[in-house]
Amino acid sequence: MAKSQPPHGGDDPEIADAADLLRDTPAGWAKSTPKPQARPTPGVEPEAESEGYELAEHEPPAPKPAPLPFDDEPPRTRTRARPGREAAEDFEDDEPRDRDRDGDRGRPTTLYDPDEAVEEVWSRRAEWWPSLLALAAVALVMWLCLFFAPIPTALVLVVGLVALALLSYPIVITLERPVRITPEQAARDYYGALSHMFPHYRRMWLLLSAGGRHSSRFDSFPEFKSYWKNRLMLLNGGKPAWPNSLGFEVGDYKGEKSGGKAVAEAKYTVRVVRLGKADAPPIDSVRVSATFVRGPDNMWYLDEGTL
Repeated sequence: MAKSQPPHGGDDPEIADAADLLRDTPAGWAKSTPKPQARPTPGVEPEAESEGYELAEHEPPAPKPAPLPFDDEPPRTRTRARPGREAAEDFEDDEPRDRDRDGDRGRPTTLYDPDEAVEEVWSRRAEWWPSLLALAAVALVMWLCLFFAPIPTALVLVVGLVALALLSYPIVITLERPVRITPEQAARDYYGALSHMFPHYRRMWLLLSAGGRHSSRFDSFPEFKSYWKNRLMLLNGGKPAWPNSLGFEVGDYKGEKSGGKAVAEAKYTVRVVRLGKADAPPIDSVRVSATFVRGPDNMWYLDEGTL
């Protein structure tokens, strides 16, 4: 029987050498030989060897995130701003900074300057001008009625005098000048103006600093009046407090010495009582922590107008 020939002719393929299977480098490949390392020279530090790639001498800085617009910032709460205090004392770490008068963000509002700490100083003109204007208007109407209107003179005089008396009430209850050499006197004068049958809200407004006139409850004099009218009604058991029958007394005052300072802190208790009933127990008692600032007139103004 004839032997089968290989398909392409020639001799049978040689059997692979078993030693080639155990070699690290296949046969026919050039065997790499490690480079001889130079011995380190004494006193000379060896250069760092690369690991197959080169390190960048200066890596490019990571891109900064785009700043959020002001409207997209997360809401943050802050405590009441105290004019006249430094940033470290007035703000906590997690509280934002207010806008200053130039509209910049990030700088706290500091009102050590007396001209900025108080927007409007107290004066007789600032306190009485609405009442004086009303009195002048009533007097003019009386004069016109007496000489030109066919109205009995007695009736004009009676009605006119009653109107003048009512309009003079804010002037009569504020004849005493509010001397506020100490912060305690400022607190007593502030709540004393509230302890009348018809509270003198304008004097209260004039005894507030710039920080005291701007809060979450009010930002103008009409809003300030509305706040206190509602507050009196709540303290009166939800009944309209007109005329007012509540009095406010300041006691248990504890504060630091204010001599030579532009800002002072104090704690005191405001007791709400019934007017004309000194022996009756107080309706309510509120402990207040307040800040006072000194104005250009060297008098003290309250930095908090709420209770």
